[in-house]
Amino acid sequence: MKKNLLYTGIIVLLVLALGCQKKKVEYKYNASLRIDSIKQDSSPLALTWVKGTVRVYYTVLNNDAVDIHTYGYNINALNVDSSFFALGESHDNVVLKNSSRSDSTKIGVGNARVARAYFNNVVIQ
Repeated sequence: MKKNLLYTGIIVLLVLALGCQKKKVEYKYNASLRIDSIKQDSSPLALTWVKGTVRVYYTVLNNDAVDIHTYGYNINALNVDSSFFALGESHDNVVLKNSSRSDSTKIGVGNARVARAYFNNVVIQ
């Protein structure tokens, strides 16, 4: 009887000790992505201009006292034909604390002129 009570007490203590965990708090970065400019390739073809891919130049602004090691985003583009295009990317570039980093990405928008581009679902770690 005493052995059963001892084993039960040990199991209860192990469950209590291992079952309690601290809540993990995710760090909220003070950073943002800003679009600097948008350039679209075009080439002449039979008296018309054929529009090509769009290059979006952007800057990652880190206004925090902690370095950023990775960032990811969805870039969305809308052309004048109201067609919507999206592209998801992730980068392992380091952005030092209280600094910025400029970069660019390409997105295809078909054979039309781009109307606007914007970032969505930005993840910074």
